[in-house]
Amino acid sequence: MYYSVVSLNVKNPETVRLVATLAHRLNTTQVQAINEAVTARLADLDKPSTPNIDAVLTAIWATQTPAEVQALRQRQASLYDEAGLPA
Repeated sequence: MYYSVVSLNVKNPETVRLVATLAHRLNTTQVQAINEAVTARLADLDKPSTPNIDAVLTAIWATQTPAEVQALRQRQASLYDEAGLPA
């Protein structure tokens, strides 16, 4: 990918205000604030967009009461015989 040095002239007052606010909060320059914001956004875009199935299942199990967990495990156990084959 080819990159060239260009000047940015931001004419949107809201964007200018947001950049100034971010720079102030980060105690840095506006250029560095833009750099950090764009870098963070690009990193977000590089993250996988599909949820990790283990994380989803863990989150679901965490919402269950002990009685619900026991009932689910009993239903799961009834799906298979002693040899692990479908019942």
